[in-house]
Amino acid sequence: MSLLLKGILIGLLFGVPVGAVGAMTVQRTWEHGIKAGLLTGIGSSIADCIYAAIGAFGLTMVSDFLLEYQTAIHLAGGTIVLFMGIRLLFRKGEAAKIPAVSGRVRMFLSSFVIGITNPAVILTFLFAFSWFGIAGGSTSENGWLVVLGVFIRAIPT
Repeated sequence: MSLLLKGILIGLLFGVPVGAVGAMTVQRTWEHGIKAGLLTGIGSSIADCIYAAIGAFGLTMVSDFLLEYQTAIHLAGGTIVLFMGIRLLFRKGEAAKIPAVSGRVRMFLSSFVIGITNPAVILTFLFAFSWFGIAGGSTSENGWLVVLGVFIRAIPT
């Protein structure tokens, strides 16, 4: 099985819209349209690709750092999700209009930050890589094929 196909299958594991980012993607799609939902989903997909790259290239120093400080990182991510939820709860009436450029950037960045503040995902990627027989420390070409596969499937459909 090719590395690109393995990456796509691993992306299937992470591309399912569940959790905070999934709810945020659905909410933004309903309120602001498909572009808003797509930007939100792509932000999370980029975060997943960063973790896939860490796993594919065997960057143990980075993964060790993320695992060591995962509590602080989780607290930061949880605070962001809580802040966004409180803001949504106290919003008046109809959905506020989001300015074109800054709103789009904020949609992308907010889902990226929530996705990247979950360092436990690296363990899941490492498990998936071992399940599919992908060794850490891959060559540059092989590593990028896996990451591209993860991104192709993780893009919201």
